[in-house]
Amino acid sequence: MTEQDTRELTGMYEAQDHLERLRAALIAAGIKLPSLRLDLPSCSGEAQTPLLDLGRVNLDTARALTALAERAARPAPADGNSS
Repeated sequence: MTEQDTRELTGMYEAQDHLERLRAALIAAGIKLPSLRLDLPSCSGEAQTPLLDLGRVNLDTARALTALAERAARPAPADGNSS
């Protein structure tokens, strides 16, 4: 196995790990992306830049993702309460 092969596999494994973590986090938030997958062509070659393909979503899923992102972007209250 060449050094490049090792780098490609490492990048693929890391990308796959993050994909599974993202899938689990989204499911925990009530969001399912049925087309979520690793973009294999982006994981090979010298300019290896692993990409996660989030796929296409319907409007209900887009609304859920928007609400989740908006909640995450809100600043925490100064007193530390999350309500």
